[in-house]
Amino acid sequence: MHLTRAYLNPRRQGAIKLLGNRRALHALIMGCFPDQPPTPPGQTPPRVLWRLDGDD
Repeated sequence: MHLTRAYLNPRRQGAIKLLGNRRALHALIMGCFPDQPPTPPGQTPPRVLWRLDGDD
């Protein structure tokens, strides 16, 4: 298991676009894990869990 926290600068144009489009943000996150091993038939592939937290 790996835990990572990434901070997005909400003043940057690219971050604003990602924060407004959850599908694009999901694609970006999944692109960070390109070397997932192939899953044998009948087994569930590994999952990447992520969440978007707001500032307190």
